[in-house]
Amino acid sequence: MGNAGQCAEISQPLVGLNADELARLAEDVKKWPLKPEPVRKFRKNGTYNRWMTLNRPTTKDRAYRQILGVRFFVGNAQKAVEIGARGGLVVMPAAPALLELMRDREYRQALLGADLVVTDSGFMVRFWNMMMGDSVQRVSGLKYLKLLLTRPEFQQPGAALWIMPTQTSLERCIYWLMAQGHPVRREDFYVAPKYADNVADDVLVKIVNQSKPAHVIIGVGGGVQEKLGFYLKRHCASKPAIHCIGAAIGFLTGDQVRIPDWADQWTLGWLFRCWANPGRFVPRYAKAFQLSAVLCKYRTQLPELEKAASTDDVYLSHTPAL
Repeated sequence: MGNAGQCAEISQPLVGLNADELARLAEDVKKWPLKPEPVRKFRKNGTYNRWMTLNRPTTKDRAYRQILGVRFFVGNAQKAVEIGARGGLVVMPAAPALLELMRDREYRQALLGADLVVTDSGFMVRFWNMMMGDSVQRVSGLKYLKLLLTRPEFQQPGAALWIMPTQTSLERCIYWLMAQGHPVRREDFYVAPKYADNVADDVLVKIVNQSKPAHVIIGVGGGVQEKLGFYLKRHCASKPAIHCIGAAIGFLTGDQVRIPDWADQWTLGWLFRCWANPGRFVPRYAKAFQLSAVLCKYRTQLPELEKAASTDDVYLSHTPAL
């Protein structure tokens, strides 16, 4: 039977209903639960793989996935920058930092309170796609930053306030940005102090409220920058766009090992960092493999918070520079 015949057959029982009956029927239809049917993935031999079952996302939510209770943006980098530049808090958690969802209450609140969470973790993206049969794409922090710097407002002095981990990284950042043609000033930079578990920085809040930059770019260590960004979001009256980019600026300025575009595209940045500084980064990325067990256990759900949820200071720097 053709589509026209099917429609006529379905609509036949409605013939003879008066206006009031049709109105009640329309109200009842609105109450029907519209749940997406599960998409079942099969192996090549035809057997069903229960680990690769996922719900088909609605049109509205295709640009997002809930992973470990966090709403990740899964669109392309250009769209991520467009959304992030509108304002609010943008975070891009690495795999080792995501483990802190179970241990650090403040970090947990920062990720849940962020306005945009970017899929910077190549390990998380690859494991999620393999486990769920999904096709989430990765948006690296390095690519995000490069696209962000092409926006026209970054050609104006005072458009951004850069928060750096050390005085050396600050100097390198100034030199690199000026070499790229960005008219930055020394007052556009701030060296973050050593933060305790409960991140707070009233001096920085005062600077942001006085200078009113359109963007605040945080380049300190992962696990701390998200908490600092969330603190600024809650306490800054000027409401800038807050971008937690981590080491991305260091890859460009030489403060970190330089990562070519092809390596970033193939999620091999971790390998370059481990090669350059194995004592520091090999243990860190080895820890990231624990995330696979967490993803298998919780998937879309927020992990339970451990009772003794506390973290040591994970970031050291010098005294703030004015």
